[in-house]
Amino acid sequence: MAECKKCKLLEKKENVIYEDDIAIAVLGDSAVGHVRVYPKKHVKKLEELDDKEAEHIFIVASYAATMVFEALGGQGGTNILVKNMPEEEHVTIEVVPRTVGDDLNFQWEPKQLSEEEMKDASDRIKDKCDFIDQAKEKKGEAPKALKSKDKKELSDDNPLVKHLKRIP
Repeated sequence: MAECKKCKLLEKKENVIYEDDIAIAVLGDSAVGHVRVYPKKHVKKLEELDDKEAEHIFIVASYAATMVFEALGGQGGTNILVKNMPEEEHVTIEVVPRTVGDDLNFQWEPKQLSEEEMKDASDRIKDKCDFIDQAKEKKGEAPKALKSKDKKELSDDNPLVKHLKRIP
């Protein structure tokens, strides 16, 4: 098998805007502010990353989207796309900033599902989602549902609230 072109490109460290032990983010060339986020570990499919690595590259992509939006005065938000196809040499998360009239078209013709198809898909997906709680319980991280009386109001000086208010 030939060496990965993306890994060779990443070794050059060109246009790097962020890097840590797990991920590297570089400027792309498809639009002004386009960012590509790669795991440093060579993988062709997202499923080859462990949970911590996968979570981390999505966090980097999310922050990249926010920073690009703020730095460039975003008008139309961002699209975050995952290149996770067999023909790709290296899994990539594309962060594409959008502006009014940018002529980028990520539209598809939606298919109208019958009620039966919708119910079947919903049931099959819900069955798999039960696995999420089982996996978290094994790690001792099972989510705890808040009862309405247990909910707390967050004040405007809470750092989480401040962060959410600046997200586009």
